[in-house]
Amino acid sequence: MTSKLKRGSRSERVGMLKRAVAAVFAMPGDEVSGALKGFGEDEWQAAMWWLDISGLALYLLDLLHSTGAIFTVPESVRTALEDRAARNRARTRALMKEASALAGWFDASGVRYALLKGFSLTPDSVSDPALRWQTDLDLLVARSHAKAAQHFIARLGYTLHEGEGTPSLSFKAGVAGKPDIAKIYSVHSQRTIEVHIADDDSPLLGRRDVRFLPDLRCSVLSGPDILVKQGTHLLKHLCAEFTKLSWVLEFRRHVEAREGDLDFWNDVKAIASGTPNADLGLMVALWLSETMFGPMTAKAIKHWGGAGLPAGVRAWLTLYAQRMLFSDAIANKYYALLQKQVATSPAAARSIRSMYFPLHVPWRIMEPAPNETARERLQRYVVEAGNIFRRLRFHVVEGARMAIESLRLRRAVAGLELGGATGRDARSMILCTSSSALEVPEG
Repeated sequence: MTSKLKRGSRSERVGMLKRAVAAVFAMPGDEVSGALKGFGEDEWQAAMWWLDISGLALYLLDLLHSTGAIFTVPESVRTALEDRAARNRARTRALMKEASALAGWFDASGVRYALLKGFSLTPDSVSDPALRWQTDLDLLVARSHAKAAQHFIARLGYTLHEGEGTPSLSFKAGVAGKPDIAKIYSVHSQRTIEVHIADDDSPLLGRRDVRFLPDLRCSVLSGPDILVKQGTHLLKHLCAEFTKLSWVLEFRRHVEAREGDLDFWNDVKAIASGTPNADLGLMVALWLSETMFGPMTAKAIKHWGGAGLPAGVRAWLTLYAQRMLFSDAIANKYYALLQKQVATSPAAARSIRSMYFPLHVPWRIMEPAPNETARERLQRYVVEAGNIFRRLRFHVVEGARMAIESLRLRRAVAGLELGGATGRDARSMILCTSSSALEVPEG
């Protein structure tokens, strides 16, 4: 490893470090230190942005402590990770305090609800909620109880921001500050609660469980429903601009935690069979779990293995999944190519032209503060203008790139369909289509 690191360019070394970080999550504890040796402070500092946007930074810190490999990492990086952990723990406490208040009010008044994602992933996917980069609270609420839920949310200082009259409501409190990656682990000045309205007879609410965490007792989806949601959530975000690698790790850990639970897997199969794109989402999530982190022995692989993936989806995953998930970029247009392969995705009806180059102004990223001064308004306009120009450049560059990649993907799919290849044969065929398919771009 060391000799290879010395010979490679800086970008190659950083790419090797990213892959090593992913690999250690599936390694025996006594091998973690050796896998990360040989990487210098420069490589680690260059990888910090990716560790943050991938959601793996705090999971890695926890792994380094639990395996005794913490001193393999340069001191400056250890300090930076510990600082992130301390700030995220404070932010998690603030989120949990609000979740606990809402859960108490909902339970006392008979509101039928379930907390989604976030805290509901503990303990199967996430051992400690403070290790997860969570930005808001998501709730599923019965339609007949939506008004009562909105009343209690307003008690915490939230107002309806958007979605009135739709099945998804967004509530916000506080004022949005200027976007800053340095503050992602801190308590934010603006908080968000997303409420998703379900029919009163929703099976999801009918199967819900109660979760007990330190300082929080709340209703959550059943374990099988959570796993199915994790799979469809991954597929949904792969069909959009950004996906966190940590979501794949959380899914993998959930699968491993339930490996011997036959009733659990029977329920997953039953739920997935009646949920649009659920089987495809589980197949994609398992494919990513093995490709990004290493082989799995889970019996779920037999039922949702990669051999069942449609040729177009399998080709897209092999060509672009690692490129996306190891990239420093927080947005891309590879998703447009996947949307074409996932025929029943919500965006399938959108024209290819609108996906490659939309004709609307991007959503604003800052809200005006109450009693905003002329100086503050000017500063906000400058930030918004900068965002518009960055998005314009993104659409021009990525739109041109996707015109080329679309042809490459079509050739790869045609090769798979012609040869009927699966598994490693399919991977080899696709890699022959593009020798640089799995290169890791830096930036």
